[in-house]
This record gives sequence, structure tokens and C-alpha cells, in this order.
Amino acid sequence: MKNYRKYLLICIVFLGISIIFNGIMIGYAIQSAIQSKPEKVELTKADNGNLITVSDVAKYLNISENEVLGIINTEKKQLEQYGTFSGPMFPYLIINKKYYFNKTSIEEWLKEVTSTRRQYDTVKGWILQ
Repeated sequence: MKNYRKYLLICIVFLGISIIFNGIMIGYAIQSAIQSKPEKVELTKADNGNLITVSDVAKYLNISENEVLGIINTEKKQLEQYGTFSGPMFPYLIINKKYYFNKTSIEEWLKEVTSTRRQYDTVKGWILQ
């Protein structure tokens, strides 16, 4: 009978250690999965008023940073050339020579330009409105 209790105690201790060990391993797995998750830029109403960078806008629009800056420069070129621009221009502000964007304004601009099917050629510098 004493051997039975001895083996039972050993099994209980072993089971307890394995539960603790597995809990730690699961915790590390969850932590590494969260840290390796790619960053996604989402524009939500809760973020109103926040400024985002050229990089963030490029990620959100799924285009390159050069294309974002190309849109801005193409619109500037047309405004300078014709003295007017019809429709909304790409919304941004410049602080210390760096471009910043309001998330809500980007969403509004995107809705407008997609509904009018505006076309940009940022390489040649023209816009079809």
C-alpha cells in the first residue's frame, strides 16, 4: 500500500510540473505570435485627428511612398500650370519639410477620387479627371 501512495504522489508532482511547463510554453508561443504579427495601418473613426506619415499612407493605399509623393507633385504641377484644380487635392500638411496626413481626410479624398475614377501618371506628371 505504501508503494501505491508513493507512485501516486510522484505522478501528481509530475503532472503538476508538466502543466506548469506547458503553460509557460503556450505563453511564449502566444507572445511570439503577437510580436511577429505584421503591422497593419487601419484608418478608423477612433483615430480621427491623428497624423500619419508618408509611409503609413503608402501602406494604407497599397502603393509606394514615391507614388504618394508623385500624386502630390503631379497635383502641384497641374495647379501651377493651369492656376486651378478641379476636385479635391491629396490632403497633406508639411512640418519641417516632412509630409503628414490626416487619416479622415485621406479616406474622404479616396472616396471622391475613386468615385470620379481619377487617373494619375506620376511618371509623366499628368492627371485625367
